[in-house]
Amino acid sequence: MKLRQLSVFLGGYLVTVVVLARLYHGFSGIASATHIAICLAIALLIGFGAGTSETAARHGMSFVLAAFCGALTILLSFYLGMAVVALPYVFFWTNAVWLGLQAARICRAALNAASVQ
Repeated sequence: MKLRQLSVFLGGYLVTVVVLARLYHGFSGIASATHIAICLAIALLIGFGAGTSETAARHGMSFVLAAFCGALTILLSFYLGMAVVALPYVFFWTNAVWLGLQAARICRAALNAASVQ
C-alpha cells in the first residue's frame, strides 16, 4: 500500500467515524426516514468531496473501503440486536459514499472535456 493510498484510507476512515459518531450521539433509538435521508446526504457529500481531491479520486476504492470500515466501527458500539438491524445501513452508507465519489468523477470529466474544447 502506497503512502498516498494509506493517507486516503486513514482520512476516509477518520471522517466516517467522526461523522457517524456525531450522528449516533444525537440518535434517539428510532430511525426515521429523516435520519436516514440526512445520513445518506452526508455520505454523498463526503464522497463528492473526496472525489474532488486528485489523490482521493485516484484511490477511490481505498476511500470507499475506509467508509465501510468506519461504518462497521460505529456499528460495533450498538447492542447485538440493534447491530443486526443496522447492518444494512452500513451498506447504504458505503454505496452513498461511492455514488458521491462517482458523481465527482463525472463532474470532473465534464469540466475537463469542456475546457479542452
